[in-house]
Amino acid sequence: MKKGIQNTNKRGGMFNGIYSCSIVLLFMCSFGCSKSEDAIEQERFTLLQLNTITVDSMRLSVTDSDKLLTDSLMTPEGKVSMTVKYDNPLRRYKVTDLYSNALLFDSTIHYQQIYNNSVTFFQPASGEKIILVSPPVNEQKPHKDSAKLSVVYSIPSTDAIYDQIKVVVEQSKDGGTAYIPMDSFLLKRGEFSPYITSLKQRRPILKFYTTNASRVQVGTTYSGFFSLAGDISIYYLNLKSNTNTSGIKLY
Repeated sequence: MKKGIQNTNKRGGMFNGIYSCSIVLLFMCSFGCSKSEDAIEQERFTLLQLNTITVDSMRLSVTDSDKLLTDSLMTPEGKVSMTVKYDNPLRRYKVTDLYSNALLFDSTIHYQQIYNNSVTFFQPASGEKIILVSPPVNEQKPHKDSAKLSVVYSIPSTDAIYDQIKVVVEQSKDGGTAYIPMDSFLLKRGEFSPYITSLKQRRPILKFYTTNASRVQVGTTYSGFFSLAGDISIYYLNLKSNTNTSGIKLY
């Protein structure tokens, strides 16, 4: 009887030993796999495009966490593309004007985990620092069939015709081709307009007027002007002439 009990205990001990070893091996394997997965996740690449719209002429040096990305980003309108490797999507950017040695930007930028990332810097007025073009963090996304857009204009003081304009927003009536005025606001040079919400299938028409008593129309953006707009977009307007309105999608 005792012998039977001893054999049982021996077999149980062997089983427990094998079970314990299996658990340890499984843990080690899982740990190793997790480390491999983390290593793969941390190694990311993105095609980065740096853009600038400024009033002053500058040559910008851009560093990402103290690593030089470029020292030849030229303004007033500049563009540089490159492939960058990163581990943490939250990056510390510094932008310096090499002509004046002035630090114009020192803040964090968040890379989206996609193949293409675009970063756009904007100077609202001559002599001012540059800002990162992006929607406010608390800006709510539009509804499924709607889109939001904001506009800004900032031109060299030597070419500045209007320091402030009146913007009339015309929207599609019932989603058709007929447009009617729905809103209006004053827009100062270098300031971003409030977000305009419209149907995705029918972008708004913006008409610009002088703010004096004559109310002369000085520009128009037709619905096709915003054809590349996404759910939330920001556009730069060029109002150098009295009639022609061109622009660039900043975000």
